[in-house]
Amino acid sequence: MRGLVLALALGALSVGCSRTSLVDARVAEARDSEGALDTLHDYEIGEVGAKARVADLEGLYAASGGDSRVSLLLARAWCKLSYEFTLDAYEQALESGDAPAASYHLLRARAGYQRAQFYADAWLERRAPGFGAALADEAALPAWLGKRVPATDAAEALLWAGLARVGEADTAGAAPPGPRKIAVRLLAHSLALDPKAASGLGHVGLALAAARAPTPDPTLVERELAQAESAERGRLLVPLLRARTLACQRHDRASFERDLERVLTESDPDPALRLENAAAKRRARRYLTSSVVGAECFDGFKG
Repeated sequence: MRGLVLALALGALSVGCSRTSLVDARVAEARDSEGALDTLHDYEIGEVGAKARVADLEGLYAASGGDSRVSLLLARAWCKLSYEFTLDAYEQALESGDAPAASYHLLRARAGYQRAQFYADAWLERRAPGFGAALADEAALPAWLGKRVPATDAAEALLWAGLARVGEADTAGAAPPGPRKIAVRLLAHSLALDPKAASGLGHVGLALAAARAPTPDPTLVERELAQAESAERGRLLVPLLRARTLACQRHDRASFERDLERVLTESDPDPALRLENAAAKRRARRYLTSSVVGAECFDGFKG
């Protein structure tokens, strides 16, 4: 009888170890394959793959008991899905005049950014307990981050936490300035820890935050976009955003068209940016002929 009990116990232990090993293997595989989608040139395949990856990572997060490695992957995946695909669907609905669909996709994008924020914040809370509480004091946040989050490997989590807040603010309509200010603090600390995190994508986030502020700062937008371009010259998102922010705010149609033509004609040398650049080219084509963007940037301008 004792032998049977021991055998059952050892069997249960073996099953538990096997399950843990399997989950660990899946986590390692998810991390190793993180950049694979980024190399795709086909936007439609990329969209299907991005949705499947988010669903797979959500299941893995649950199976792993909330593994912080998976939470970081999910923060990145939700940010990219929301910007590259969900907001694209929103823009398509606007162009077609389908207001209910536009509202629906805008809500989806906002929810995606909120979910990205949740996962990035969860990673940072594990690394630096009290992170969530520290967010309540935006003015004191830089000093807290400098003291409690000094390690370079936290740069990516800070990046996605900041970008998610910029995205959420952009999709929330008349959003209060608080989340955007917190985003700036997080992005600035991310860049201070590692300027090369996600090939300088933090500068793009700072440019967007400055462009969407209640009082936009064109000088700061230009500076951050220039730094983003210096960090990664193959990133076509930079001239795309320069057109949609600076050129629009200045009602400068010539600069607007020049930047968008650059997006469409420049080569795509970096495989790691291929899908991001495909999304940028898709938007550039739309903006050049868009009645919605034209009305926003030029038609309503009384010079």
